[in-house]
Amino acid sequence: MDMTARLADAVRKRRAELSLNLIQVRDRGGPRAPIMVRIERGDTEVITPEILDALDRSLEWTIGSAASTLEGGTPTPRETAEVQFAPSGVTISHGEVAALTAATFRLQQLSSDRAQDSDLVEAIEDLAQAVAPLYGQFITELLAANTHGLGSDIVVDAVAPLLAERADSELDEGAALRRWLAMPDAKRDRGEDA
Repeated sequence: MDMTARLADAVRKRRAELSLNLIQVRDRGGPRAPIMVRIERGDTEVITPEILDALDRSLEWTIGSAASTLEGGTPTPRETAEVQFAPSGVTISHGEVAALTAATFRLQQLSSDRAQDSDLVEAIEDLAQAVAPLYGQFITELLAANTHGLGSDIVVDAVAPLLAERADSELDEGAALRRWLAMPDAKRDRGEDA
């Protein structure tokens, strides 16, 4: 077995041992999904020292394990006393999501007065894009928990302005679900689209 195939096999096996998908590898400081696919196929063009370090970090191998594997060695798992990651990532409360979202919205409002500072506007937009999935999940859970009964109208009224704009489906897969959840019961029961 050539050494690139050996590394590809070790990466696939370790990812399976840790029950990680490609996005989780990236979230742990590993290579992006397209690079991981190429690594697991044995593509030598993507292998750099930085990629090898990222593999060690994200797959919980000791430093130098990926490089060693590429040279014929065997990767060594880190001791569990070292850095550990929760299986599903970091958990934050709804209050923390609300505070983060409110701060992001406020920064977006302030940046409209400073449109000439393109770096500031771009940085705030990057922040908004990073917060959007958290906010979307928060609103979806809020609507799902309050679709019926007395509280539903209050919740829908509170989030209605944020549901008015149709989000790009590639950026926000939950937007249609949130609009559907926010519909009055009668429309939802008739099967109308959001």
